[in-house]
Amino acid sequence: MQELNFPKYSFRFKSSENKLAIFDEVRKKFILLTPEEWVRQHTVRYLLSEKKYPNSLTNVEKVIKVNDLTKRYDVVVYNPDGSIFLLVECKAPNVKITQETFNQIARYNLVLKAEHLMVTNGLNHYYCKMDFENERYIFLEDLPPFVMTKTIINQPKSSNMEIQHTNGETKGVFKAIEGEKEAGKMTYSWAGPQKFIINHTEVSSEFGGQGVGKKMVMAAVEFARQNDLKIVPLCPFAKSVFQKTEDIRDVLG
Repeated sequence: MQELNFPKYSFRFKSSENKLAIFDEVRKKFILLTPEEWVRQHTVRYLLSEKKYPNSLTNVEKVIKVNDLTKRYDVVVYNPDGSIFLLVECKAPNVKITQETFNQIARYNLVLKAEHLMVTNGLNHYYCKMDFENERYIFLEDLPPFVMTKTIINQPKSSNMEIQHTNGETKGVFKAIEGEKEAGKMTYSWAGPQKFIINHTEVSSEFGGQGVGKKMVMAAVEFARQNDLKIVPLCPFAKSVFQKTEDIRDVLG
């Protein structure tokens, strides 16, 4: 494979039926090695090793629905609250990156609201930060470091609320706890190994109007993304959150 404009990395390969595959550290499996995959794996390794972006918040070849369109992104890095920190578009080395290439990903991102974009063909890398107020992007010399500032899902700075998650063999629960008080809980049941159903959400009247229910839904979204799971929001409240929040619908089952 062609040498790329990245640090030199050591990869795992295997050959089967005269086809070469490369191991993906995020997907935890071997992937058929193509010129584009070669670029994608270098990009992933660069983000994890050089930029120190967390593996647990990184998805590779992520399919995201935008309005009625389905778009596949090569790499998606999420913030801890479920919003998107970075979208990456990878091209094969022989594919020239044009202004239209960047315009296309930027147009999609007006809906997705990723904070940063990266487009690369392995030889040339382009980075930008979004300015949503003016619907434009600002080119950067490099990607910013990832700062894990949010340890609690969608938590206001003035709140001591935390989301606790208990997962069982057939069911589980997310609880919102502030001090010694239970502000709310959201229960779910498993519908197979890769899907769970949110069946009930309740919030204490003392904590009404503080976004407690949405915090628990977002915690479930983060859990699903980190474990490649799908969610069925049977609960009317959870269903309404998914209807109002387009950029979390990638986990809908």
